Amino acid sequence: MTDRHSRNGAPTGAPLRVLGLAGWLVVPLLLVIHLFDLRRGVTGHPSLLTAHLVLCALVTLACAPVAWMRRRDLSRQGLLVLGLWGALLTMSVVGVLVTKDPRIIPVGVAGEHSIQTLASWRLWPLAGAGVTALAAFALALATPARERRDRLWWATWTMLLVTPVAGLRTMLARHTARLATGMGGAAVLHLPLLLCLGVMVGAAMDEGRSQRVRRASLVGAVLATGEVLATGSRAGMICLALFVAALVPVLWRRHRRAVLGFGLAGLVGVVALLVSVPVFDRLGRATDTTRQVNLHGAMNALQDQPLAWIYGVGSGRLWPWAAFDAGLAPVPPTNLMRTTFGVVATNPHSLYLGTLVELGLVGLGLLVATLGLIASGLVVVRRLGASWAFWPLVAVVAGFVAFALDHYLFKNLGVALWWWYVVAMTMGTQVTTTKQ
Repeated sequence: MTDRHSRNGAPTGAPLRVLGLAGWLVVPLLLVIHLFDLRRGVTGHPSLLTAHLVLCALVTLACAPVAWMRRRDLSRQGLLVLGLWGALLTMSVVGVLVTKDPRIIPVGVAGEHSIQTLASWRLWPLAGAGVTALAAFALALATPARERRDRLWWATWTMLLVTPVAGLRTMLARHTARLATGMGGAAVLHLPLLLCLGVMVGAAMDEGRSQRVRRASLVGAVLATGEVLATGSRAGMICLALFVAALVPVLWRRHRRAVLGFGLAGLVGVVALLVSVPVFDRLGRATDTTRQVNLHGAMNALQDQPLAWIYGVGSGRLWPWAAFDAGLAPVPPTNLMRTTFGVVATNPHSLYLGTLVELGLVGLGLLVATLGLIASGLVVVRRLGASWAFWPLVAVVAGFVAFALDHYLFKNLGVALWWWYVVAMTMGTQVTTTKQ
């Protein structure tokens, strides 16, 4: 009789292999996310029941049977990360239920009428953030452990190839030179592309792979770098620099001439980009009036309520951004709105600032604990010698800087899906090496 259970007790055999094909759903899901704007309702009309939420829920359900069978593949750190993220979302829901729904006045909109927001406008985005993380982990668990390395590589190539195609369409429609797709605008798309760079660098340095795969990965790394630069994001440049700073000491010991050559070529490329494309001169500017106004309004909100420093003013109370994304409220041309706490931007423009103001130091502590636990995964995969998982995690950690400059994980859920997927594949589930 064939043994249908692995050594760790997880079921095996033909039925599980068939169910495991659900893990390949990540490829069509990424294609849809890049090619279409899924922030609106499934019917195309303004609705908080977004197409992204529905798709991620369907993917989670499709992967649920095999993910449950392979639940023992979930690492201890992955389980703790999901627990902390769940606690943060629970705190957010409680904050919505115990605080008043805000009134907002979009600045610059004709008439500047006052808009009364609803609790549902603040709750549905939290459901989206939770389902997105579950979908990513379900996709990872639906993939057999020994195939996760290769599956992540193929999914990354999907990202790298569809991005310029979808980006070209977006650039022509919006008349802009900055790379953006349905997954996210130019201000946030650099983060998933940086993770793609991490995956490709890890594959290129994986001695257990064939020379053909390693060479293809070098090409992918160059493509990913170019796409990060094409977003024209200042945060993207900073995160890319941090990743390269971690990579150079490792390469310097083996390939000094190549490092010098690529470094010089990269410097010339950046300078040429700044000089030849006027829209990219923003990379040299550090000032942003909207962010300054937003920070001032956020600090006013904390000072008006002393307990807000501990528990926050309530999720979505200062920044009910989902109403603008879903089309339920007109997007102000100034990207500013008046609230009871003063003038702020339509969204926090910082994950850390948004968490501190709306969820207080308690919420910020949960977020930092979540990110710290993910960063600790570097130690585990380094000890295992799994370079294919190590360098993507280095990119994840370098991307923590971007969280200070835009609102991720709660917002920009297309980006969040890829971020959670990379985390789940590299430290959230059991990592295998070539020897294993």
